[in-house]
Amino acid sequence: MAGRILPLWPSTWPKELDPYRKQAKTIGVAHGIQETVYEIRFNSRDEFEKAWPHILKLKSPGAPLILERSPATYNRSGTKSEAGVLILCPSGGTVRFPDGRELKADTPWPKSATLPGGELPEYVVAQDGKWVPFDGKERSHIQHRARIDVVLITDGQIVDLNSTPLPENIPIIDRRFPKAEQAWGKAVEGIQVRLTPDKRLWNEGEDPSFKIIAKPKDNVANESGAPNQSVEDVAVKPRQILTPDVSPRE
Repeated sequence: MAGRILPLWPSTWPKELDPYRKQAKTIGVAHGIQETVYEIRFNSRDEFEKAWPHILKLKSPGAPLILERSPATYNRSGTKSEAGVLILCPSGGTVRFPDGRELKADTPWPKSATLPGGELPEYVVAQDGKWVPFDGKERSHIQHRARIDVVLITDGQIVDLNSTPLPENIPIIDRRFPKAEQAWGKAVEGIQVRLTPDKRLWNEGEDPSFKIIAKPKDNVANESGAPNQSVEDVAVKPRQILTPDVSPRE
């Protein structure tokens, strides 16, 4: 089942997060995927920015930072969140084998559970009496979360990426703006164009780069009768540095 409310988060977490326990929620997920979701909501920007450096300490080495736009729903647990964070953690459960052996779904993870680079995968499965990374294909085994991921839910007010420092040199998965929202511009002489950023976030001093994508309006057939295709021009760098949009504002 999913949505089982648990009372506490780990005692090993930074003590600086203790003031936010009353506004947090812990949900156990157990429906083919087993993990624990810790949701922390914040009531002010000051409150969030005090907690943010300590929240980052919880993330597994090499794990990505995931960005979502408020309100966001985590599909594993059905949790709907406003401004704040979701911390996705191992369940701490146990897998028992007929011969009496047990595997604990929690740290420390054995070497068999890690990827070739030594980092943890998002999920592992119990196979031949040991933890191994889930390969994304064989779904007959229960998937157990191994990696601790942090999901940052932005609203542009309490959680505002204009004022929130993001860690450097870590992968960022940006789910705030679906591709469907990247609208085409008005057609000029039968051609529509849109500008797509190579990524959503840049470090200070780094020049943003974009792709220009052009296509005939309504993608009509050309003189040969074949449908026209979109054309991309890569690495377009504007003279003026554009600040990437971070979150919608009221």
